[in-house]
Amino acid sequence: MNTSLVFCVLALSSSWAPPSAPDLDPSAIFRRAEPSGLFEVTALRSTVIRGQSPALRVADGMRDEEPIRQSFPPTFSQPASPAPVNLQPATPTYSAPYEEPQPNQPAPVLTMPTPQPYMTAPPPGVSTWGTNGSQPYRLGYSLWADIAWLPGRPTNLLLDDNEFSVIEANIGLNHTIPTWWSPWLFSLEHQFNYRSWSGPMLDLPANVYRLGWDMRLETPLNSQFAPFAMTLAFNPSINTDFDQNPDREAINFDGRGVLFWQADPHLMFAVGAGFWDRVQDRVIPYVGFVWLPDDRWEFRIMWPQGRIQYYCGNHMGEDVWLYVSSEYHIESYQVATTSVPAGKDQIELEDYRVMIGMRKSNPIMSGFIEGGWVFGRKVDFRSDSINDFSISSGFIGRIGVKF
Repeated sequence: MNTSLVFCVLALSSSWAPPSAPDLDPSAIFRRAEPSGLFEVTALRSTVIRGQSPALRVADGMRDEEPIRQSFPPTFSQPASPAPVNLQPATPTYSAPYEEPQPNQPAPVLTMPTPQPYMTAPPPGVSTWGTNGSQPYRLGYSLWADIAWLPGRPTNLLLDDNEFSVIEANIGLNHTIPTWWSPWLFSLEHQFNYRSWSGPMLDLPANVYRLGWDMRLETPLNSQFAPFAMTLAFNPSINTDFDQNPDREAINFDGRGVLFWQADPHLMFAVGAGFWDRVQDRVIPYVGFVWLPDDRWEFRIMWPQGRIQYYCGNHMGEDVWLYVSSEYHIESYQVATTSVPAGKDQIELEDYRVMIGMRKSNPIMSGFIEGGWVFGRKVDFRSDSINDFSISSGFIGRIGVKF
């Protein structure tokens, strides 16, 4: 929900049965919809390694996206049944272990049951982790949360308390369902963001909040539109300190649309645009590609959010990924202030982030921890009565989970 920097336009989705090519789920690469609202595109490889990954969505912050997603609805092929095996015992069997054998007792014929290694559909409430492969979308509800810390860094303001620090908390509850207009899916994510600011001693609140609703209409790559897929989204939000009556400047109307084209099983392209309603409104391009050179590497070269990740394997029942990600991030709030006659103003915070992290996932949940560098930090006000300022580059750390 909160970050938005490299247009990780990449979510993987599509069934894969050799020799057909795997598909990508457009919803996967963009999905951390905080004040920036981004997608997540994920790439698909029908391999044993990638097939063990859980069906988890990534948000625009690239929290714990899944590198593969397969077809919707799920399709499972059933192998040919082997011929029944008739076993004729070499010696007669007895009705009781401690009775004498009865004369002329026929030996039973044992028929082996037909094995069923592949179910046609997972039973309700039963995890099919690593058995039936990953699913294209995680239908139903999913909950995620993360916290981040940006320690105090100097600003260019000539004040006694010249350092600006931030503590972030983000929570999202997502619900995805099929629509009557097949193959489109609809997702609604309720979003909550909290920011704690400290220093410099400006006329700014210590706490600000964001309430958002990210609505998405998406189509899988393996639908009748194949090899193309699309994501359309609208993300309104209320951004304020709640110290005054919010008006239009407290409401952000964000939107985005992205078209995906899977050129071959190893390469997918994405192109689109998004509108970010901030102090300075922006039209952001969503462009890039996802390249899968082998079963372990995944390159999401995207704007405004991207990632390069490596699959380390399954350790003690959990899949482990190492990654490097980048983000272009902007958020804005309406805040109470005595520096302008109206008593309130709109503030915008902009920065770039480069992170190194590790993600682990199992059938129940996934989690990540990452740290990196934030730079290009600027703070702008809508009113000319307050001086804009910049913040020095510094460390950022973040940790999160998803259920």
